[in-house]
Order: sequence, then structure tokens, then C-alpha cells
Amino acid sequence: KILSLHAMVEVVQDFLHYVQTGFDLNRNAGTEGDLDDDDVCLQNEDVANPATGGVLVPLKQILFNKVLDLPFEDKSYDLQLEQFCLKCSRILPQIDMQLVGVEKMIEHQPHCKSKLFPGLLQIVTSSLFSALSLMHQELSIAWKRDFPQFFYPDEFLDIADMFLSAKLLVREIQMALDNFHEIKREIHLYHNESVVRARVGAGVLADDAQVVHRGHEAASSAGKTGERLFAVMVILDRVLIEELNEVQSDMQRRMYQIFTRMCHLYIRWKRALRRKRALEKGIAEELIKGTYEARKSRVQQHADSSDSDSVFDFSKKMQRKSVHKKDTAAATTGRRVALP
Repeated sequence: KILSLHAMVEVVQDFLHYVQTGFDLNRNAGTEGDLDDDDVCLQNEDVANPATGGVLVPLKQILFNKVLDLPFEDKSYDLQLEQFCLKCSRILPQIDMQLVGVEKMIEHQPHCKSKLFPGLLQIVTSSLFSALSLMHQELSIAWKRDFPQFFYPDEFLDIADMFLSAKLLVREIQMALDNFHEIKREIHLYHNESVVRARVGAGVLADDAQVVHRGHEAASSAGKTGERLFAVMVILDRVLIEELNEVQSDMQRRMYQIFTRMCHLYIRWKRALRRKRALEKGIAEELIKGTYEARKSRVQQHADSSDSDSVFDFSKKMQRKSVHKKDTAAATTGRRVALP
């Protein structure tokens, strides 16, 4: 039992080590420099084509990713462009989704719009326009690709105009990013030096390959191209993390303030209505009491008048009775006197 318990503990430790270090248990190297270029790993054969067998892959290629692990300023322009395309392709859908959510919330709940909301939304549109301008400069200077200038107004008509401008800016940035993706694919295709030399030596280098080759040389020689790409990523990060969150926070604060005011107004209305009801209830009770007293006095008066009338009728009846007796006695006496 003790041995089985130790085996279970060892399995759990290995599992935790696997989770913490990733798919390779030997991924404990600190930097890429700790590994030699001759260190390789035998990769499993391809499932689709098992006849090829295993493939030797350098450990540096498995354990390190130059696009993500190296600092941006230490990379070549190819890697900078690849990181730029990867990061922007993930950030733009999130920005578009948050803009749509904010627009729907303002449309269905216009009371969430505060006085600061137009200014905060204009900051978002200004940042997106700055990112678009830098991308157009990069495409124009390094890759000789011109784009029509985007019309950005000095003043917006209303909130709907701001949302429309933000959506158009996101769409234009996506179109410029598609151009960068195309350039990246062309670089991967034509950047192989042996292929380029063979084609140039044979004189069969295509026009698009020459354009890409010249553009890549121009971009590599220009010192500020990587800075523009990095500036665009910083701007988009700021839009997604700070500025749009500030817009949503402002709407939520406004909604909470309105909810608090509604609660206070409800409490004030309830207390005022309670006092009014109490006052009306007191007046009604007084009216009911006065009506009851008046009715009681009327009933008493009616009862008193009824008693007096009955006594008067009884006295008259007794008087009539006594008169009748007297008349009867007098008649009887007269008859007796008249007899012989």
C-alpha cells in the first residue's frame, strides 16, 4: 500500500510538472542561448504520410518562438511584420465587437449617455485614425502602395456620426492589415535566397517578385519602419484596454447614478404618499365620525319625537276613554230616573 501511494504521488507530481512546463517535460532551458544549434529532437511521423518516418527538428524551433519570445526591437523586419499581423488580427475583432456592444447599449438605453461620453468616444476614433495613418505611411514608404486618404472630420454631427466613423476606421484598418498579410506571404514565398538567386540568374524573376524583393530591401534599410508597426500595436492596445473600457465604465457609472436617483425618488414619493394617505385617512375618519354623530343625533331626535307623539296619543286616548265612560254613566242614570 505504501509503494502504491508513492507511485500515485509520483504520477501526480509528473502531471503537475507536465501542466506547468507544457508539452515537453524537458522545457526547462532559460534562454535560447542555453541550447546548441546541434540539439535536435526526433518528431513523430506524419499521420497522413507515415512512410516518411520521423523528422529531426531543432530544439530551438520547438522550445522557442522567435516571433513571440524575442523583444520587438531585437527582431528582424520579417519577424516584426509577422508579429504585427498576428497581434492586429486578434485585436481588431475585439475592438469591433466592443464598439457594436456600446452602440447597441446606447441605442436601447439612451439614458446611459453622459456628458463625457462624446469626448471619450472621440478619443477612440482619434486613436483609430492615428493607427490607420501610420499603417498607410508604412505601406506607402516601405512598400510603395498608395491608399486614398481617409476623410476624418474636425467635428462630428452627433453620436451616430462618431459610431459610423469608428466602424469605417476599423474597416479601413482591416483592409490595410490584409495588405500586410499579403506582403508577409510574398516575403515567405520569395525571401528564400537560393530561389531568388536562381531566378535572378536565370532571368525569370517575375515582376511581383522583384517588387517584393525591392520592398523588403527598402523596409529593411529604413530605420523607422519597425517603429511605425510598433506604434500601431501600442495604439490598438491602448484603444482596446484603456479607451474602450473607459467608455464602458462611463456608461455603467451613468446607469448606476440613474438607478440610485430612481431609488431615492421612489423613497421620497413613497414617504410623501404615505403622509398624504395618512392625512386623507384622518380626514375621512373625521368625516365618517361626524356623519355618524349627525346620524345618531337625528335618530335620537326622531326617537324623542316618536315617544312624545305616542304619549300624546295615549293621553288623548285615555281622555276619550274617560269621556266615554262618563257619557255611558250619565245615560244609564237618566234611564233609571225615567222608569216608573
